[in-house]
Amino acid sequence: MPVHSEALKSQLDSFGAKLKAGLNPALPSDKLIMENGFRLYSVGRATVQQTDSGLIAGSVEQPDGSSFNVHLDLSFPSSSTCTCPAEHWCAHQTALFFEASRDFMEPVYDFLNDWVTTPQNPAAIPGVMRASDLLKTRTATDDGPDMWMKKITNTAQERLAARSVHKNPYIIEYEGRNLYEDLLKQRPAKREWQPLYELYVSFGLLTYMTDLFNETQISRELLHRACSSFLFYLVEEASGAAEDIGVHALPFEFDQYIGYLRRETAALLTPEKKVFIGQRIDLYRHLWTSLFKREAWRKEERMRLQTLIEEKHDLALSIGYLHQLYLANELEAFAAAAKSMPDTGVDLYLFWLMEAFSAKQYEKARMLVKIADEKLEGYMQQLEKGDSMQSRRFAHWFLTYIDTDWLMEKEPLLYKSLLERMLPYSYTDLSLYFIQIDQYREWVELQLWMDRELPELDRSGLKEAVKHAPEEVLPLFHHGILRLIDERNRASYKKAVRYLKRLRTLYKKLKRVDRWELYINDLLEEKKRLRAFQEECRKGQLTDA
Repeated sequence: MPVHSEALKSQLDSFGAKLKAGLNPALPSDKLIMENGFRLYSVGRATVQQTDSGLIAGSVEQPDGSSFNVHLDLSFPSSSTCTCPAEHWCAHQTALFFEASRDFMEPVYDFLNDWVTTPQNPAAIPGVMRASDLLKTRTATDDGPDMWMKKITNTAQERLAARSVHKNPYIIEYEGRNLYEDLLKQRPAKREWQPLYELYVSFGLLTYMTDLFNETQISRELLHRACSSFLFYLVEEASGAAEDIGVHALPFEFDQYIGYLRRETAALLTPEKKVFIGQRIDLYRHLWTSLFKREAWRKEERMRLQTLIEEKHDLALSIGYLHQLYLANELEAFAAAAKSMPDTGVDLYLFWLMEAFSAKQYEKARMLVKIADEKLEGYMQQLEKGDSMQSRRFAHWFLTYIDTDWLMEKEPLLYKSLLERMLPYSYTDLSLYFIQIDQYREWVELQLWMDRELPELDRSGLKEAVKHAPEEVLPLFHHGILRLIDERNRASYKKAVRYLKRLRTLYKKLKRVDRWELYINDLLEEKKRLRAFQEECRKGQLTDA
């Protein structure tokens, strides 16, 4: 039977007092119980299912998907139970208590502060921290890079256990972001160290995810759908942190941390890693662009990669080598190396295209566009073997990253070639381009090739073409009118008549009325069995022409 709220509040207060007394903040194991209970409660893992007199029943779900049933005995707290292996108090019991007390008790932070600051005996307990310190333990700046990375990896292993993640990769998006935010709460107190720690978190989580799924039996398509968004988010966060660090002179204390990252970054390109190649390559390029700027470092890395690709042709290694050539402004060597590589991976050139156009480095941009133009046909054919959505998505992003205005002015033939190679996904851009440069014959040929309908063309340049090149558009009207008639319905016949009237006006404008009369008479004779069409023509006063 449900209990009165005042009675329930009194029972919960009494239970909370005994919980504080039963857990000692001076003991690491008890602190861990309270900390984990708070974490499970704060991310909504605890669910109250039943509240009866003296009893609260519910469940608490672990990050790996497992769940435990909890019973809180408000009259005799020591008799409370949980289906987990713990012998007495556990994090699941504290999480359910916090959830049940949410509307009756002081804020949880105040409850925890009171617990850690109230001695269990008259003597002060050494090492007691505030609850905010307990739950947000700061990372020390002198822990060293190995300790930082070990801490990040261990936390990831705890929160994203291999068994649960392989069972359901879709938990990565939610749990991964929660894990990332929780790790950031432990950033060092010194402001100048915080971007470096944030970079370590992003780098460490991406490396952990790559290692976790490297030998998986999960299909690449499922991995892409479940994990790509979160991993690209990590790359963006790492890029922002690297830029924040790279704009200032690096303190001497950063040397071992930067050196550690530079050594570990080489593993992003190792051929032994099979998954998330796009994210790994992008992170590598961001770090070498924004953070590892010393010429000696880059030269050493360039030579290392050159040796590796001579031994083994691998896409990730090749892109890394091209990036080092790009950073060194060795454009001729870049172009030569790129041309010798297969057409695969043209989408990876978008990184450089965006960077070159954003920085207005037009010589680099021209070189990159020419290389892409030579590889586009083969690359698009490869994409077409899979999902056409990939081709559409690539064309969209490619045209987003290039400076089309600059190309139209400086390299119009190259721009046209790019658009033609990406058809049909670049149709709108190519159609607009032909209109802008008054190439109406090519515009008409494009519409015929795409088999566009007249109502669609009215919204994409037909009126402009009629105005400037009336003779060129005659085939479009002939073709489009026949398509409308062949649809064999009254609405299409009415549309056909409207376009026939416009076609008649065109012929008159061209002073070729005799050709019009020959055309309309032949058409009416050919379609004489279509009574509805003949009727619409009479209504439109076409039969007397």
